Amino acid sequence: MPFNHQTDSITVEQRRQQLEQEIRLKLGADIETVADGKIHRHRMPGKSCSNRSIWVWVSPNGDRAVFGNHVTCERYSWTAEGADLFTSTTGAETRQRIAEHSMEVGRARLERQSIVAETARLIAEEAERADENHPYLQTKRVLPHGLFQLNGALQVPLRDATGEIHNMQRIYRDGTKRFMRGGRVKGLFAEVGDRSSSLNWYITEGWATAATVHDVTGDPALAAMNAGNLMEVCLALASSAPPGVKIVIVADNDHRTQGNPGLTKAVEAATAIGADYVTPDLPCNHPGCACTDVNDVEHCVVREVNND
Repeated sequence: MPFNHQTDSITVEQRRQQLEQEIRLKLGADIETVADGKIHRHRMPGKSCSNRSIWVWVSPNGDRAVFGNHVTCERYSWTAEGADLFTSTTGAETRQRIAEHSMEVGRARLERQSIVAETARLIAEEAERADENHPYLQTKRVLPHGLFQLNGALQVPLRDATGEIHNMQRIYRDGTKRFMRGGRVKGLFAEVGDRSSSLNWYITEGWATAATVHDVTGDPALAAMNAGNLMEVCLALASSAPPGVKIVIVADNDHRTQGNPGLTKAVEAATAIGADYVTPDLPCNHPGCACTDVNDVEHCVVREVNND
């Protein structure tokens, strides 16, 4: 149903244009709005038709709207020029609509994550073990340590604290990394070594760093896969660790990046769970050092020895 013509048609059309311009400015999407008091989903520009991440609610008379993107968590309110302020009834109705929409989005997200988890577990059951000669492993100078391989890409299982697989990170021959789309990542980690075999657990940012730490120490190393996930992983592991387990966070040292996010996030996570942290002392002695983690430092040492 298009905008209701309960007021002058020019005024209604102007309201519609104002709103659509606001959506264009905020979300970068050209959308034909519908004023019917219902939430409508729309495709994000440049994405597939199935990606309907933009949502818009417009009041029946077109003088108010709420819109956003459930993927980026953006949310905006809009009121037409000259419109009365929300009445308590209208405001309550709008909040109810948005709350219902949020619940719908949450259910859809859980459904997608469940499907991805089943696919990831199927890969773990049926895919071949990773070839130790895979270009990424050769570049990082580490062994597969339980990784799988499918269509030339490494498959890194992402687990929760109980050991259940929920997702895979795919690492391609050129080093490009991608999580399975729509799958859970928050609080998941890749495990190198067996947690039940040691009371010393190391938590790293990347998988290659975890593999290097395990090779050097013989203890299990758990990779959060990115700095933003370190806190969630540390909290999950600290709360589930058996008595006597010591957790040490092996931080990346992003000394070439403003704010040093690798070290900053690691210190925050270590503080939150009362753990120790270690980090490479960088830059190292290798000319033009671009190292940021333990695996990088190991490479620098190898290059220097080979050049002697």
